[in-house]
Amino acid sequence: MVDFDVPLLKESRAYIRRLERGVEAFQECRYHKSRRTNWSYRYASRFHAAEADLFRQNPRAYLDVPAQPEPRVEDVYSQPVSKRKVLEVIAKVGAHWTFAAVGRLAGLALPDSKARTYRKCYVDEMENIFDPDEAAIVRYVFPFPLSVKRQLRYLRYLVRRRYPFRLAGYPYDIRDLLHFLARRDVLSLKRLETRAQLRLGRAIRRQRNWTTIQLSDEFDICSIDFVRAVKRSDLHIVNSAHGVGKYFPIHAYDEFRILMMGQADYYRAITQCRYIKQELRSSGQDAGWVEGDTGQVMQFVFVSQTSSRSGAYIDRCEAEVLQGLLTAFSGREDIELWIKVHPNRVQPIKAQGFKILPGLSALRSPQDSVFVSFFSTSHIDPAFKGRRYLLSYGLLQPAIAFDDDGSILDLDGLVTEISELLLKRKTANAHSSDGRIHD
Repeated sequence: MVDFDVPLLKESRAYIRRLERGVEAFQECRYHKSRRTNWSYRYASRFHAAEADLFRQNPRAYLDVPAQPEPRVEDVYSQPVSKRKVLEVIAKVGAHWTFAAVGRLAGLALPDSKARTYRKCYVDEMENIFDPDEAAIVRYVFPFPLSVKRQLRYLRYLVRRRYPFRLAGYPYDIRDLLHFLARRDVLSLKRLETRAQLRLGRAIRRQRNWTTIQLSDEFDICSIDFVRAVKRSDLHIVNSAHGVGKYFPIHAYDEFRILMMGQADYYRAITQCRYIKQELRSSGQDAGWVEGDTGQVMQFVFVSQTSSRSGAYIDRCEAEVLQGLLTAFSGREDIELWIKVHPNRVQPIKAQGFKILPGLSALRSPQDSVFVSFFSTSHIDPAFKGRRYLLSYGLLQPAIAFDDDGSILDLDGLVTEISELLLKRKTANAHSSDGRIHD
């Protein structure tokens, strides 16, 4: 029996279409229906369980045609929230209040009077998806609870580069927090989050001469509320997907920069939106290690997907895959096994037989390496210059998230592919010394 939360199922277009169809039963206006869809995406556990069962019965049929029976989505607003969630909300509100207070104290000394672009930031990934040297911008850095160390590194980076930035937080109202603590249900949580986002949007709208807001907030359940408040002015809202993952499906951005065309089919705009595909991936698969320095061993890098929130099923699949790779290639002198840890992972990773990769610069020759992941953005990130493969294993089906399945292999296929590449390497190496194959 697999875990309840089937990985990647929520990222399918079929799942979102059925969710939207189920939410129609509440007969709300377009905006409230959109908000309910996003909140149901997170909290409709009974709906998700039913959809997971349909998917397990026939994954291909679920993705290709409308599944039966008719979808039913429960009223998530009446659901109670867990004690753990209450503690998380209290900590989150405190962090945002602290960031906002520090930002206000430091704001008067900030040389941003000529800035025109408000860039909403969390950690270093914002410098990868937007131009770090763009003129006339100010970075507003919001709390990032997944990794405090990662955010501290980002702040040090901004200080070293002398980029204008300010700490910022959502303006949560103490009355909304007390209402949530008294009710402790999803409806009161929605009120707390929505009203804070609307206040932030109105505050930005009242500020000086902003013309553009840049963000990467498709993971934020209330992003649609923030954007709705801001769009009452002439501000242009640009959201850039920070990965190939798919999050809350309904949005109101003016411009959505995507990495895969499947994201344009998944995300639904309630206002006019222009989708722009960012060409991040270098053209073609790099076969340099076969044609290049044949005297070196292959550097095989498994890009880990496990973090504090990855889920037991992904953790178990990754452990099984690592063991399978170790069984296939351990002890060979022509291959080195590496593992790249997820940036949000807190606990040390256990990967016997694999070397921990601290960064791509530690590789002898990144373009001569092989990178493998379940569904990481590394598959299209040009920083990963070698051969890249996606791995299909169990219910982990990267074809759901990625447009092109030409480089998607199962574990046996991956082992065969790597073995054949190593054989080509051996043959090329035999040729390299004097032009003829040695016995």
